[in-house]
Amino acid sequence: MKRFFFLIVLMAALHTHAQQSFTLFRQEPCGCTHVSADELGNLYFQGPRFIERRNAVGGGTFRNSELQWGEYQSIDLTDPLRPFIHFPSAGKLVFWDNTLSMQGSPVDLFEQGFDQIELACGSRGDALWLWDSRQSELLRVDRTFQRLSSSGNLSVLLGFAVLPVQLIERGSNLYVRTSDHRVLIFDIYGAFKKQLQPGEIHDMQVVHDRLYIITEKEIQMINTVTSESAQLPLPLSDARFYASKGMLYAVKAGVLYTFKFPETARN
Repeated sequence: MKRFFFLIVLMAALHTHAQQSFTLFRQEPCGCTHVSADELGNLYFQGPRFIERRNAVGGGTFRNSELQWGEYQSIDLTDPLRPFIHFPSAGKLVFWDNTLSMQGSPVDLFEQGFDQIELACGSRGDALWLWDSRQSELLRVDRTFQRLSSSGNLSVLLGFAVLPVQLIERGSNLYVRTSDHRVLIFDIYGAFKKQLQPGEIHDMQVVHDRLYIITEKEIQMINTVTSESAQLPLPLSDARFYASKGMLYAVKAGVLYTFKFPETARN
């Protein structure tokens, strides 16, 4: 009887663990170093000298190798129909359409009067967020680069040095990841709302009202409305991860692994 009871408990524990674990859905070579996804589910593969877009439901693969303006962090997919890349050392913004065809000439931020822009991301209403490192300030501008709003000097306002490494706008919030592992949250006018200090951060994504914090060994999921949080161990080590709509993508040694989130953690 005791043995039977032990087996029941063990099976229940294994079932619970399975429900809380990632499931490998697909594995394929990609030859890339990083993958990201837009809100339509299209995948973007990034390599040192190329970007490739694969449609979510088939219908084509598009590739662009015009990346001659130096190093960049990632492709901005805020607007799936108009992705762009910021090349900070060259002061260039390069916009594409959804086939990765370049739209016009690259925007020269230096010519627009912005000579210390280290980060940029898309914003609602066809606008942009820029991080001005000289002024320690977030700037929201329209596509003619007229200022719409600004945060003021954040290092002065918050009382500590603010050194952003990533900007993401989703919904009514701007999320700023800093080099000292903070997540600062602002409204779309640049007003500071709150900060999170979840521990060491390797990367950050936001899907709807879910903030994903990727650390060395786990992914933290924070509901930005209720502040509820949960953690899951990452399914691979030494990989680069991207979370999007119930899927976790991992790139390791030129191979793309696609995992499904457990049912209890789906978007």
